Amino acid sequence: MVLQVAAENIPSSAGQHDAAWAARVTHKFTLVARYLLANPGIRRAVAWLSVCNEPDYDFDHNWTIDEVVRLQALAYQAVKSVSADILVEGATFADPVGKRLSFDDLLKKGITRYCDFIGFHCYVQSADTHRQSPAILLRNMRAAHQNFGWPMRPLVCTETGLKKNFFDGRRGPTGWQALAHWQYFNYMQLARFGVSRCIYFSLGGTVDDMCLVEYANGFRPRPSFASMIAAVQPRPMSTLNGSFAIQEDKFSNWVVCYGPGSPLVVRNQYPEWSQSSFQRDGRHCAPAATDSGYLQLDRGRPKAVRRVLDGLSPRPYRVTAWVHQQGGTASLRVLGFDQTECDRLVEQTTAAVGRWVQLQVQFQPVRSLIGVDHRAVISLEHSGQAMCWWDSVGVTASR
Repeated sequence: MVLQVAAENIPSSAGQHDAAWAARVTHKFTLVARYLLANPGIRRAVAWLSVCNEPDYDFDHNWTIDEVVRLQALAYQAVKSVSADILVEGATFADPVGKRLSFDDLLKKGITRYCDFIGFHCYVQSADTHRQSPAILLRNMRAAHQNFGWPMRPLVCTETGLKKNFFDGRRGPTGWQALAHWQYFNYMQLARFGVSRCIYFSLGGTVDDMCLVEYANGFRPRPSFASMIAAVQPRPMSTLNGSFAIQEDKFSNWVVCYGPGSPLVVRNQYPEWSQSSFQRDGRHCAPAATDSGYLQLDRGRPKAVRRVLDGLSPRPYRVTAWVHQQGGTASLRVLGFDQTECDRLVEQTTAAVGRWVQLQVQFQPVRSLIGVDHRAVISLEHSGQAMCWWDSVGVTASR
């Protein structure tokens, strides 16, 4: 579990975060850390401590950036004075950008000095190019590191889920099937950004437009609950399907990426989906292919088709893939393998046309302090100017 200490509820004198308030913060977090240390069974159940929740969206306290940093510093130093092994999450904003306060300003002030990792919240906002993507958070954290010397920290997602009303007709597919598809897309995207933990958030009862699981009709979970459970199941190398011999469905194994909220939707289909297909007719197979399957990317939108690899070991791996294109550029990428440097990637790109080319990249998984798994994300990408075919994706590990 994550233990939220809720420091925003610590009393202050007339709203002033004065010396007496600071002493209360230090006292509370010292007590919590000592309690965990004195109770090993409970300590094992607590993955980390959360200082406060969404101070950028907290209009009751009207935090400033300096106050949030001070609160985080007091809490972090109190916990670490008891035990360096108890982990502390950075003050988590309502989204990676921040609502009332700017997360960029928080990073510039050095919040990463007082946490073991940065937490963020994500609701259908994890696409690579979205303004609230973790990519923006990572870009700003790296800028603070380069400009001020503040440390980089790994990422955890401490709230994620899907608001039903996000898919409202023109902006994307509708219905429970769309919710099911998004669960897999979200899992893959979080892995793509090196996120090693995530917490799904939902409201029970009759709240029909909020998040993942709605317990209406006698508190029976709707279909999105089952799809969430299915989406977070491991995807080991043994299920890679790199030859595409087994039929794929575009969302649960090899995921065809799309832009959430894109206006470019036709008949409830994202263009990336309608321009991608898994074929098994043997017409465009790589040299020495042993079956008739392949991935076809039609001309149109730029595309990325990705696959999570779970359960890897901390040793070097090599990924190979064959590609044939009629124009544009094709790239083989591996992402998310270093949870401590969440925006790292390795890639090889080709502009060769009219023939099959084998691409190759190498990587070594790195786990963060709180990671439970070594993983990586394979990405087969094309710029979209012409037809492109991928086949025979293989992964081998060094001994």
